[in-house]
Amino acid sequence: MRRVLQLDEVDAVQVEIFSPVEDVGSFGDYLCRFKINGLGKNVEGYGAGIDSINALVGALIIIGNKLYTTEEYKSGRLSWSGSIDRGKLGFPTAGLINW
Repeated sequence: MRRVLQLDEVDAVQVEIFSPVEDVGSFGDYLCRFKINGLGKNVEGYGAGIDSINALVGALIIIGNKLYTTEEYKSGRLSWSGSIDRGKLGFPTAGLINW
């Protein structure tokens, strides 16, 4: 899955989310990897959970927390053209972000 965000009104930031997979070295946990490219330093990470949906939701929240705390977002330079809620990027957060 992929979402393209605009940085300074140019399609420049790509968020790529991979399908959750079972973590072979664990006791049935799942991992959902993601990449964020185009914000200077590329970011890779994953969400983990007891099943694939839990891992996907975890990855989405981590992505949201990472994006909403960047200087690019805080300065108004990062946006998503698909947003109906101006200023939002379409990712959930863990509720720790001050808007």
